[in-house]
Amino acid sequence: MEAAGGLVKNNFGEYLFIYRRGKWDLPKGKADDDETGEDTALREVREECGLNDLKIISELPSTYHSFPEKGKNILKHTRWFLMTTKQAEVVLQTEEDIEAHRWLKKEEIFSFIKGKTYASLVEMLKETELLL
Repeated sequence: MEAAGGLVKNNFGEYLFIYRRGKWDLPKGKADDDETGEDTALREVREECGLNDLKIISELPSTYHSFPEKGKNILKHTRWFLMTTKQAEVVLQTEEDIEAHRWLKKEEIFSFIKGKTYASLVEMLKETELLL
């Protein structure tokens, strides 16, 4: 399964995290058949966070994780992109179980998400740290 998402940075140098299903995460979702990774990431951030003023800066390391679905283990490959926005207001897609959001300064990220996110996301962020 292919997916894509974004690490979004605002004008204040803060990064957007969303709270969904008991974990802090980044906006992401499954690719439609005809979409590029960039298109999927932009669409998912727009849908899940209501951000329309987005610009992709660079591609970040990909992640893999597995999860059970209909009695099978599914391997999900997620491509990540660093994005910027000038838009201040976030409108969360609650029908996707997104309950909250938080803008975090670079130096706050790891202490804030420690033990409250996915291991694959922490590894991607550690690889990415020098790019932020």
